[in-house]
Amino acid sequence: MIIELALEPEEITRRLTLRCQTSERPDDREEIVKKRLTNYIDHTSPMFDYYRQFGKVRTVNANQDSQVIYNQLKTILTPQTTFLIGPKASGKTTLGKQIAERTNMVFMNFNDFVKKHHLKGKDDETVVLALIKSLSYQIEPRLLIEGFPQNEF
Repeated sequence: MIIELALEPEEITRRLTLRCQTSERPDDREEIVKKRLTNYIDHTSPMFDYYRQFGKVRTVNANQDSQVIYNQLKTILTPQTTFLIGPKASGKTTLGKQIAERTNMVFMNFNDFVKKHHLKGKDDETVVLALIKSLSYQIEPRLLIEGFPQNEF
C-alpha cells in the first residue's frame, strides 16, 4: 500500500517558502524549492497513478489539522482482517495457512490465540476485546484469522 499525503502545489510552495525564511538549511532556497517541487510532480506523482489502478494508493488530504490527518492515517494503517470460517474438518487450518503464505498474509488460528492468552472459558466480550487489542498492535497489513467466531456446535 502507498499512502499519498496530498497537498496542492501552491500550498507546498507556501509552506516551503515560510520554512526557507527561518531555516538554516542550505537547500531551503526558493529556486531549489521550486526545482524539488517540479521534480516531485514530474517523477513521483506518476507512480501514484500507476499503483492507483491496482487499488494500492490511499490518499489523505494533508491540508487539514494534524490530529485529523493522524486519525486518517491510523485508520488506513489498521490491518485488513479476513475471517475464514467453516465446520470442523473443512480444511480451514490447512487451507488458511496455504492461502496466507501464498498471498503474503499473517495467519492466526483463533483457538491458538485463545489458549495462548488464557482466554478459555472467558465471556465473549473479554475474548473479543483481547483480540481487538492484539490486532491494534499488528504491524502486518493483512491478517487471516481462522476459527473466529467460536461456537460450541
